[in-house]
Amino acid sequence: MEIELKRISFDADEYDVRKAVELVLHGPDLYDPNDRENKGRKPNFQVQLVKSRAGRLHNGTATLRVPAKLGLRLLRWWNRESDDHKIVVCGGPLRIFNAHRKTSLKVKQTLEKARYIDPDKEKLHTQRKEYASQVRLRIANIQFGVWYSDPNASQNQKRAFSIEYEREFLRQSAAYITVVYEHSLIRIDVSATPFDARITDVHPTQIGQRETEEENFLIIVKFTSIKKLGIGYDEFGQPCAYFHHRCCV
Repeated sequence: MEIELKRISFDADEYDVRKAVELVLHGPDLYDPNDRENKGRKPNFQVQLVKSRAGRLHNGTATLRVPAKLGLRLLRWWNRESDDHKIVVCGGPLRIFNAHRKTSLKVKQTLEKARYIDPDKEKLHTQRKEYASQVRLRIANIQFGVWYSDPNASQNQKRAFSIEYEREFLRQSAAYITVVYEHSLIRIDVSATPFDARITDVHPTQIGQRETEEENFLIIVKFTSIKKLGIGYDEFGQPCAYFHHRCCV
């Protein structure tokens, strides 16, 4: 079922509201961990803030979606009008009302089957995902090869990298590396014009644009397949301006 939440502080975000609702729905008045109906799990719920037309995070209201039985118990609990029976967000108590709307089948199944995620953990996950989405680095070269040890090398000499394939992406090609945190992988987006020394009419602004290039492909590298990451340095000891990627097998 759906319940309307009103009088939400404009300083509060979705996670503040969820945390306040969590204290009540998972509190001793409404949640019994020994109840067989709970199946040993804390009840799940969803909070959706209503967008504001004034440029704020929300307009002071939200929709709370909960399983029907739990929603009715929450309304009865709140209607007792006790100082202990309040949902408090940013120091202010909320007003709650039965919206008299049923949730969709998809939401109902999610509430019944999905594992509840603590708002603090989900907020941290969202922040990391947004931070990772801002990473977009230009790639100078992509190299595929293997690390090997020269049998005639000294014991102090490090392993060398045998380049089996290499391609440059600065002159008439473009490649960018991004991090897809949600799926734990690195994505390399390549837009390329097959290099030909006779080609001279390619405008610089066209390089790297998918709609103008002749080749477009992706290289996907999972986090679990990465053994080591390194940063190259120039002759002055400063990090290189472009990212050089090596894929080892």
